[in-house]
Amino acid sequence: MDYVDTLMSKRELVAHELEELRAEMRRLAELIGRKEAQVKNLNDLLALEGRTAEATAPTDAVVTTGSFLDVAADILRGSSSGIYYRDLIAALSDRGITVPGQDPAANLIAHITRDQRFVRTARGTYGLRNLHQATATGTRRRVVRQRGKVGK
Repeated sequence: MDYVDTLMSKRELVAHELEELRAEMRRLAELIGRKEAQVKNLNDLLALEGRTAEATAPTDAVVTTGSFLDVAADILRGSSSGIYYRDLIAALSDRGITVPGQDPAANLIAHITRDQRFVRTARGTYGLRNLHQATATGTRRRVVRQRGKVGK
């Protein structure tokens, strides 16, 4: 086995491990959601009995870059024509996901333009590459032409 084959084999192994970790993360996020719902229900029942619930730990989950992109991909799977980036931020917010950074919308765009799963379908609108390949707009690169020196 030569060096390139070794690298490709290692890459496949790491990619497989990454997918397993993402699946575990989704499973844990679902489990956390169920447990949070149970705590809320118990707090509501205690309130009906005239008891106040003791303060619980904050429910804000730590969101990694990959996880908010995974949720964005899930949201975009339900779209037939792509979603405007501000609407995508709102949908993420509705699911309790916050995009980190000073400007979450700009940060979201920066991340999805670098992720191969996403494609720009129109100005400010993004979809999944496998669903919107035919409608994808290419990003044009501006060609800067240098002027030659005017002869002497």
